[in-house]
Amino acid sequence: MSSSTSIVIRTSLSIMALAISQLSFAQVVEAPVAAPLATQTQSVAYNEGDLNKTIPMDDQLTHGQLSNGVKYYILPNTTPAKKAELRLVVQAGSLNEEDQESGMAHFTEHMVFNGTKNFPKREMIDTLEEMGVRFGADLNAYTGFNETVYVLPIPLENPKNLSTAMQVLEDWAFNATMDTEEINKERPVIVEEWRGSSLSPQARQQTKMVETLAKGSKYSKRDPIGDVENVKTFAPQALRDFYQRWYRPNLMSVIVVGDVDPKATKKLVEQHFADYKNPPQPVTTPAITVPNNVEPIVGVYQSDEVSQNIIMMAYKDMNNVTIDKTDGDYVKNLREMLISQMINQRFAALLDSGKQPFIGAQSTRDELGGFIRSKKAYTLMAIAASGQQADALQALHIESRRIIEHGFSADELEQAKSDMFANIEDYYLNRRKVESAEKAEEYIRGVTENEPLPTIPWEYEAQKKYLPTITIAQINQLVKQHFRPENRIVFVTSNDKNNALTVEKIKQIISTTPAVEPLKATARATALLPKLPVAGRVTKSEEDPLTGVVTWILSNGVKVSYKQNDYNDNQIRVNAFSDGGYSLLTDQEWRQSQWAIPGLEDAGYNGLTKTQVAQLLAGKTINIGYDIDETSHGLQGQFAPRDSESAFQLMYSLITGLNKNSNVFATFKERSIAATANADKNRESYFANQVQLDLNRKNPRFTGIYPTAQAWEQTNYDVAYNSFKKIYSNANGMHFSFFGKIDPQELRRYSELYLASLPSQMSVMPQYKERPYPLDFTQRAITVKKGKDNVSEVRIMYGGQAEFDPRDNLSLIMAGDILTERLIKELREELGGVYSPGASGGLIDRPNPSYRFDIAFPCDPARVDELTKTTLSIVQNLIEEGPTQAELEKVRQGFLANFRQSKNTNEFGAEQFSNALKNGHDPASARTYEKRLAAISVDDIQSTVSKFLSADKRVTATLMPE
Repeated sequence: MSSSTSIVIRTSLSIMALAISQLSFAQVVEAPVAAPLATQTQSVAYNEGDLNKTIPMDDQLTHGQLSNGVKYYILPNTTPAKKAELRLVVQAGSLNEEDQESGMAHFTEHMVFNGTKNFPKREMIDTLEEMGVRFGADLNAYTGFNETVYVLPIPLENPKNLSTAMQVLEDWAFNATMDTEEINKERPVIVEEWRGSSLSPQARQQTKMVETLAKGSKYSKRDPIGDVENVKTFAPQALRDFYQRWYRPNLMSVIVVGDVDPKATKKLVEQHFADYKNPPQPVTTPAITVPNNVEPIVGVYQSDEVSQNIIMMAYKDMNNVTIDKTDGDYVKNLREMLISQMINQRFAALLDSGKQPFIGAQSTRDELGGFIRSKKAYTLMAIAASGQQADALQALHIESRRIIEHGFSADELEQAKSDMFANIEDYYLNRRKVESAEKAEEYIRGVTENEPLPTIPWEYEAQKKYLPTITIAQINQLVKQHFRPENRIVFVTSNDKNNALTVEKIKQIISTTPAVEPLKATARATALLPKLPVAGRVTKSEEDPLTGVVTWILSNGVKVSYKQNDYNDNQIRVNAFSDGGYSLLTDQEWRQSQWAIPGLEDAGYNGLTKTQVAQLLAGKTINIGYDIDETSHGLQGQFAPRDSESAFQLMYSLITGLNKNSNVFATFKERSIAATANADKNRESYFANQVQLDLNRKNPRFTGIYPTAQAWEQTNYDVAYNSFKKIYSNANGMHFSFFGKIDPQELRRYSELYLASLPSQMSVMPQYKERPYPLDFTQRAITVKKGKDNVSEVRIMYGGQAEFDPRDNLSLIMAGDILTERLIKELREELGGVYSPGASGGLIDRPNPSYRFDIAFPCDPARVDELTKTTLSIVQNLIEEGPTQAELEKVRQGFLANFRQSKNTNEFGAEQFSNALKNGHDPASARTYEKRLAAISVDDIQSTVSKFLSADKRVTATLMPE
């Protein structure tokens, strides 16, 4: 359960991860374009009258409205089988609150889990957990500005579960008891949620951003989590009144997607929802809008504790959002999204071209800020290095001016259109295998954002018809309509008070009209590989009768395994694994290359830049990157079957074709130094780093989870490049595994051409070098002081050496869920001391056979000792008495439901097979999982925790305010 304060600002906060994503090691080449869209698809002629046609709703969707106003959406879907996704959408959120009701929408969301007419006290959670629905992981809810959404996934091995689930939805909607004692017990829980989510520089930055984006509207005064003082003091009857006022039939929608019979499910909806009445004089839902502005709205947030300097420019639409109803509306949205895609193409090319005043940049087209429903906006965002905030803002302003004055080129448009069409084609080819949870989210948007709900085939045909007809003249005209001097918003977050931008300086920069030149087109390559490699051959083939996995041994020692799987009709997962990894490097090589290796790929492949590679792979769905750790190296990712040869060419290039370019690396290093220079300012990151440094105090190769200035000084490009070549120089023994929609003949042909030709030394089989640097769990306490906010974090960690045993591993993993349940009941529900405690653990094979078990929770610093002591007593009780049979059965059902949902996916098959190879386990172990799970007993759990959760192997780390 949560307020959506931390998630609704999706556009703005996505920039936080931008620097890491754009500096990451994984090669992500997804969709762009090689040939004009018209040559890839056969466009369909249309009349102008077609644009007036109404977008049709999915004819497989049973939808309607009961006489009392309750809406329902029911879709039969068997991915996954024997499961249904239920949602209750209440169109009331924090914007429905009056000043004295601040926080009540979110508080109501909490209370419907704490007792209803048909499920007293905690009985609802207990009932659902007995079905295999895990509280928090599966069963959840969130409160936003405009709505409250309840999430209930239900296993349907027992057909009666659906009826029980519908009773849960009914009780959420109308039958919460709102007992005074339970309300008072929940107050401290919400205070702790507020403490964990709102007491941070990042939360204050977000609050200031909302105030800036929503200036002049109620949004800026209605944080969904609410005013904490009001949460502590409001009268219980006021909360009951809020519930009665807003939880009414005509504001509710029931969504059911899954392995269900629509007619029977509709009857259940009618049975549980039809008899409720709306109040005789219902309060009107407020219509909240954001006013237009002639002069730019500028906001600044400065704090020495934030780790990034963030620049945001938003171009807010002049008109309020209208409901999309026709083909013409759909085409308008396509044009608007193409503009955002082309801006992102430009940002990527700018970063690829050399030094820029920003570390990363992106553009979005979305609701303003990702949460203001009445307005859409184009938002340009960048992360600036310290001292370069003005330059970064100027760069965004210049790129805006460039598209206003010169527009985009026809080539840019074709690349964006092909990217867009490749995306819808992926969905179309997999249209029968879309997971129920994804469809349920789509229907939530249909309710809350009035998003049309057509079929995937309709969207595919619509884009096939209309995309080729969109012209560069139309796009460039649309740019001038949206990128106007009016309705601009600029928000700057700064951690550098000496160079922080003032409101006046920001206005000065964006008021200028700098001279800009048209974008210079980059030279386009014609082929990823300069020439095809010399093919090898399959020398041996065998099939595992238990798993159905076919394995080939190639002439260069490479192994290829595959299994056909139709869970996803448009995906092949690939994992490649070889022993070695960073263990092949000496300590000196490691120190000089560990932070440099992720930037090597910025130089491109086969003499091509990254931009040229992206252009060559245009219109293709390929996401493949390096996979490297201390003991192994290889590749991992996925691709569409239609793009198989390009995917194999990319894999060959990743291993053999890495360019060497010291100038490109110098740019990467400069951006990386800027991106990580202030990492210590984030108190959570600083805490995690200090804990890991302490646990790794006997490991000379470990220098932290992020690089220091000293680490960057030690970095050597030549050493890093040669280290990479050293690691990937010998493909002998590298094992590629493919799971998905595979054509065996095609796979064999490409394997012989692109994998059997990889360089290898047949006399040398790569092995990883054991380095005995286990984590040190000698009993001790670590206290880290950072930040001023009145919030602490506690981590209780157990660990040590242990040989891998599958039964112990499964028992320890299950013990984590059992202990989490006990922590929730005691620390949260009884003591009101925490919001989200958690425990997890397991055994590890490599690089050092060992076990880990961690317990973590944030809390009030004044209660650290009390809650830590209580936690240790809960652990001791589990050691001395073990779990109850009921506890074990609830966890077992949750594990079973999760396994049955995921076991047929390509992701599960590929990861399970690859991990088995890496760790020397049985690749067929998944076949016996249910049997092994059923065999775990109460005694097994008690024996395992007694063995591993020993006080002399316990480290307690606490983050305290300074």
